[in-house]
Amino acid sequence: MQIITISGLDGSGKSTQARLLQQYLHTRGARTRYFNATMFSVANLLTLGQKRSADGKTRDVTQATPWAIRLRAVALFIDALRFRIWMSWLSGMRGVTHVISDRYFYDTIINIAYLSKKTYMPWFRALIVRPTHAFLLSLPPDAIMTRDAAPAQGMDYLMHKDILYRDYANTFDMHRIDGDRPQNVIADDLRTAV
Repeated sequence: MQIITISGLDGSGKSTQARLLQQYLHTRGARTRYFNATMFSVANLLTLGQKRSADGKTRDVTQATPWAIRLRAVALFIDALRFRIWMSWLSGMRGVTHVISDRYFYDTIINIAYLSKKTYMPWFRALIVRPTHAFLLSLPPDAIMTRDAAPAQGMDYLMHKDILYRDYANTFDMHRIDGDRPQNVIADDLRTAV
């Protein structure tokens, strides 16, 4: 089973490209599953990933207490184990050939590094299943902020996260894809690489 991950800043087009790649692979006879590390996480179940505003809507967290950061690290460990079990189930019981990941555990590591304001590398890194293809959809923060659905976290957040993604890209062997191009051109690059 191939694991194809697409990482990058909020608003860079990860979800769109993951869905396009999944559709393409379906036309080629592949049995795929969509995966999102944030939605999969036990931290999401415990609402560590989001807070509610006065109007009841969720908003992404840009700051966290040391205790909340530790809980995120524990959740990441649990998630890495759960993912291994899920992968075994998919390959054995469901015959899935490809998992397309919109965000991966690498994005979680980068988020913990952002929140803690220091480099973070989990001691259990070997438990994280290494993807067959890991992509970093790279788009400048100022280009993201001009989009219709610009992230609410703002420019400062995107700039700091962009630095972290560039720093961690080599560590996680992420292949950089230029996200500042038309969607179909990006999709063609991903298809070619896969």
